[in-house]
Amino acid sequence: MEVVPDTVRCARIAEGASGRAARRCGAELSASKVYQLGSDHPALLAQNQVLDVLHHGSAFTGIYARSPVSGREYLADLSALCGRIQLYAEPRDLETHAPADLLREGLDLVASDRRVAIHEPTPSQAAVTAVIAVGILASADSEEAGQRLRWLVASCRRRGFAVRASTLGWSRHATATLVSAQLSALAPFLNPSDQLRHRSASGRPRPPSMCRRQRVIPSTFWRGCRDYFLTRPIGVEQLGTALSVALCVVGDRRTLAEVAEDLGSTTRRSVSRVLQALHADSRWPEMLRALTELADELDDGHCPIDYQRRRALPFEEFLPREGWDEVCRGTDLAPGRSMRIRLVRCWMFERISGTPARQCGSAWNHPEFRTKLSPLPRLLPPLVVSRLDESATA
Repeated sequence: MEVVPDTVRCARIAEGASGRAARRCGAELSASKVYQLGSDHPALLAQNQVLDVLHHGSAFTGIYARSPVSGREYLADLSALCGRIQLYAEPRDLETHAPADLLREGLDLVASDRRVAIHEPTPSQAAVTAVIAVGILASADSEEAGQRLRWLVASCRRRGFAVRASTLGWSRHATATLVSAQLSALAPFLNPSDQLRHRSASGRPRPPSMCRRQRVIPSTFWRGCRDYFLTRPIGVEQLGTALSVALCVVGDRRTLAEVAEDLGSTTRRSVSRVLQALHADSRWPEMLRALTELADELDDGHCPIDYQRRRALPFEEFLPREGWDEVCRGTDLAPGRSMRIRLVRCWMFERISGTPARQCGSAWNHPEFRTKLSPLPRLLPPLVVSRLDESATA
């Protein structure tokens, strides 16, 4: 160490000094003013919490209840929070988050319009930031910690600082638990796709990674689940293709454009429009949670269908004319003209692959064709559907 502490003199860096071995204040501690605090004062409770962690060598309460950390990691998280508060909090913000008696002792937190190196905090300043930071770390979980921390994120953004998920690194030594709390605090300020990407509805947000969930997701969302997300003014098919992309994006660091290209049924712009409409719906928090939980179910292997393989099947060979005639003869259904078999091929294409019927090679880009395709499943007799399913299975 460059500086050996002197237990009877102040070890704070002297005014105007700099460097690792900077000159110290050196004032006699015995001559300093002493503040009498009650045993239940927040500053002493915070100090006792830190001492308790150091005594046990680990933190296993508060936000660390599910994932205990070492005492060193706890102090790194505490230091990261204190530094952020010291650098960015405004005095008016602190009035509702810190003890009034500490604030009266000349608290002078820097709240500039740019990031600068700040002076070493005074004892009262350190006490204020520690009280707030320890209270955040003592939250029941990351979600509650995020709520307690959100005022600081809002204050920074209000003054024009770029506080985004990609620029959130308050400390490279912060634990995953603290990062989760930080992301939870930021969640309301994220756009819909970033809320999905960072799993904001999971209760334990985390930075995105690389997912390959699209193998078990159809290009257009399951018809039975799609109705839950219906919202104006989004059409049913547009909603279905966007929801499939949104489901892929949960926890995934890829862009909307990359995922949309993989699924091959929509565009980034269309997905963004749908997500904005869903985000404006009062049910968005529930929708976000539903998509996140469904993604977890798929990641756990609860979908036996490989839609990616189905999308690659040679559908141009499916249901030749003689096959359709055979189905009709066995079910007493009139084969009809060329439009009927094209309609059936398109419907079965979507039924098998989960890809919109309009992408089938037999599709006809005409209003009459689209009008007849929509009610087709209700018009086909169950026996015909059963025979078509047998052909598809083959």
